[in-house]
Amino acid sequence: MISTMLSLTDMQVLIALTVMGAGLCSLAAGIIVLASRGFSKEMRVLAAQSAKLSEKGMSHDMADVVSGAAEILGLLNQLTRTSTGVGMFLMAAGIGLIGAAYYVVMQIQWPLA
Repeated sequence: MISTMLSLTDMQVLIALTVMGAGLCSLAAGIIVLASRGFSKEMRVLAAQSAKLSEKGMSHDMADVVSGAAEILGLLNQLTRTSTGVGMFLMAAGIGLIGAAYYVVMQIQWPLA
């Protein structure tokens, strides 16, 4: 009869592999978020248009236009920081999960035979 129960060592290895996989996925997602959102085409276009708008507002003495452009640039900066924060959090969580998987593997009492 084949035993369907996992041994303690098998269970620890399974947990470590699962946590390691989750950590690698989280780390990869964080890298992708940092690489893609910080340099997206839309953000560059929005920044360029806002700069043109503020220059035009200054030359035509439109204080409201300059104020609106400054607000847009501030929001754009906040968006970049938020995306960076999400990416950094995902990377930190991934590294933490990889560390937890390493800890689980180090706790396994491997049979000598």
